[in-house]
Amino acid sequence: MAVRVKLLQNNVKSSPNYGKYYAKAIPQGEVTLEQLMKEAQEHSSATEAQVKKVVLELKNLMKFHLAEGRTVDIEDIGRFHLAVESECVDNPKQFNIRHHIRRVVCKFLPSSHRRHDKTLQYDFCENIKVERQK
Repeated sequence: MAVRVKLLQNNVKSSPNYGKYYAKAIPQGEVTLEQLMKEAQEHSSATEAQVKKVVLELKNLMKFHLAEGRTVDIEDIGRFHLAVESECVDNPKQFNIRHHIRRVVCKFLPSSHRRHDKTLQYDFCENIKVERQK
């Protein structure tokens, strides 16, 4: 299996790439947490209930530590941290958390390593084939 792409034309008239074509990845379905837990159970000696308990406890622990302002680093997967999106104000004294914070978002940085040419290779993206959708 490979990541499938289709070509789309840039229709943003103000873009310097207006009229040019670019590749866009086409999702090939979705995998749920339930399916991942079932597959994990099939590949280990743990029962499905044990896998589910560990995954849900990991989620709860991550949520707790993120809410405390910590970055959660899960080796070989990546790093999670919370960020805020806010509106700008002219004067810091005008800033009101309830009014100017739009939302809190969870950011994810996948694990990576440096290649010989000093560029980053994201572990989840390594050795992936790309095909053009027919």
